Amino acid sequence: MSSVSWWHPSQRVIIAVLLSLSMAACLQPPTAPQSPTISSATTAAGSPLAQVREGSTSGVEASAPQIPIDVHDAVWGSANAPCTIVTFQDLQCPFCGKSWQTLLELEKQYGRERLRFVYKHFPLPFHDDAMPSARVAQAVFELRGAGAFRNFVTKVFELHGSIGDAELRSLANAENVSNKDLDSLLLDQKSVAWKKLDDDAVLARLLSVQGTPQFFVNGARIVGAQPIAEFRRVIDAELSAAESLRLAGTQPENIYGTRVKSNLALEPEEERVDGGKNGSPPEDEQSTVYNVPVDHQPIEGSNDAPVTIVEFIDYQCPFCRRVEATREQLLKKYGNQLRFTIRHNPLPFHPRALPAARLAIEAFKQKGNAAFWAVHRRLLQSEELDDAKLLGIADALKLDHSRAKRVIEASAHQDILDADEALAADLKATGTPYFFINGIRLSGAQPLESFGKVIDEQLTKAKDLTKAGTPAAAVYSTLMKKAVRPDPFEHKTVPAPTAKNPQRGAAAAPVVIDVFTDFQCPFCSRVLPTLTELEHEYPGKLRIVYRSRPLQFHKQARPAAEAALEAFRQKGNAGFWKMFNRLFDVQSIYGALELPELERYAKEQGLDVERFRRALNEHEHESEITADETIADQQEISGTPACVINGIFISGAQPVGSFKQAVRAALQGH
Repeated sequence: MSSVSWWHPSQRVIIAVLLSLSMAACLQPPTAPQSPTISSATTAAGSPLAQVREGSTSGVEASAPQIPIDVHDAVWGSANAPCTIVTFQDLQCPFCGKSWQTLLELEKQYGRERLRFVYKHFPLPFHDDAMPSARVAQAVFELRGAGAFRNFVTKVFELHGSIGDAELRSLANAENVSNKDLDSLLLDQKSVAWKKLDDDAVLARLLSVQGTPQFFVNGARIVGAQPIAEFRRVIDAELSAAESLRLAGTQPENIYGTRVKSNLALEPEEERVDGGKNGSPPEDEQSTVYNVPVDHQPIEGSNDAPVTIVEFIDYQCPFCRRVEATREQLLKKYGNQLRFTIRHNPLPFHPRALPAARLAIEAFKQKGNAAFWAVHRRLLQSEELDDAKLLGIADALKLDHSRAKRVIEASAHQDILDADEALAADLKATGTPYFFINGIRLSGAQPLESFGKVIDEQLTKAKDLTKAGTPAAAVYSTLMKKAVRPDPFEHKTVPAPTAKNPQRGAAAAPVVIDVFTDFQCPFCSRVLPTLTELEHEYPGKLRIVYRSRPLQFHKQARPAAEAALEAFRQKGNAGFWKMFNRLFDVQSIYGALELPELERYAKEQGLDVERFRRALNEHEHESEITADETIADQQEISGTPACVINGIFISGAQPVGSFKQAVRAALQGH
């Protein structure tokens, strides 16, 4: 046994933590998460940054969320497997050990042709042995490959947390790793055995991974050591979605990236100081009755039906297609006791969902309920939703050809779409399909039995109401009178901007949008197109004001804010917005917000680089940043992006309909 320790003093962090016996995951303390700084000089070869710089398409994309897999990841299973499970693990976490057995069992059940496994490191700071164990595991992978790595990790978990230097070395030796080779990697802090863990820590932060174990099944998040049935539920859904993509012509090697992008886009679009999730439905979702208005929407079923089901739909969503058969079964089973209505929520990563929704609305406008439901069914039966296919559906149902063509090719019925998207956001109906059964929420393509259980309960309640004298046709409206009505607006007070605040738009504009921003927050970049669309739709009526809100766990966010403010000082608003856009353009590239890179952007934009460097080194803009942070703290604005529109608060990168609703309300109140 060598006398040299592989632990680094900075990793000997001891934090007192109380672990609940019923807990299913190890969690980071709220003040602990800190992403290591990754510089361009020290990034491990093959890391996402290196791949981006080499022009690889497998790196982190600036325009879309992704979970990269590189040559330094331990991977087992077919590269063309339709479902990939990326797991973040801590080798001293007992829940990780439990979940590891679940992964091994899943491999047996599904096989390596259908499941691929990818390991990422996330050693928690209060587990003393987790970091050195992770480094040894990475060294084993680098020296002997994925099979040896998998054996090593399995044996470490079998030690149940009793992991010392001697045990680690012995397990590595058992995989034919010599002490000499092991030490050559572990004693060199520039080696991949160290830097790979840094890269994984940065990726974990970008993905808001707060504890272990955590899994991404084709990008669909599973937190904690969940029962195997929960994994099977998500895996089966992903295998079905992957098969739909394959039938639609997607190449096997592209399925993973496509599904990850889709699944990550469904997550709450905000980063918070406390690491919490914004926008999650209440825990009592099975009993809370929500007020979901039914007025001008298309209806299928009897108007006297005691149960009303509102579905939020995306016509390009494979799960919406799958659940349509269940909807038809429900109509047959319950007959005139049930009515359906549709609200639209075309998701941004489904480019053909929006024109399809417009056509469905147009069919309803032209010919009423019958035409709408005929279009609805044909849209869900169609693998392709290009313009020609949509126009063919319109012609088959004898809709006005020129009107249908205009609707498909250009923006139309936006008021209805905005209202539906805003309602979905208010109800926290994330993703599609999403249902409200007499106001009771039910998400996803659930089996017939899940719908039946809720419907039967609602029929019993409706029967009690009618016995008490409520007409059958008034059951839904009666329930809605006492239902939870989501308040579309939360209010915050932000002082009027001054000349010290970077801004754009007319000084006399009736609506001011204060945007609290973190340049390292991936969700902040997603709100930028929304702001541009608002400015286009409301010309001369908006003033956009920048507010600094660098979050504590984004170590490059504060220097980036200083860089933008120095550009403002040197070249005014034009200089600020130029630097603002540049910082978001490179945001997803690891190391792109380091000081040397910031200086390069300053030089590109004609700034005085010496003044720029001095401003950042001496933190000359700390007072401006602190002033905005104080406002945010006073108003309990803890996440980014956060927008205050004439006092109306919008948390996160919400759908554009939510912003338009707030702008309209602000204009009416002006």
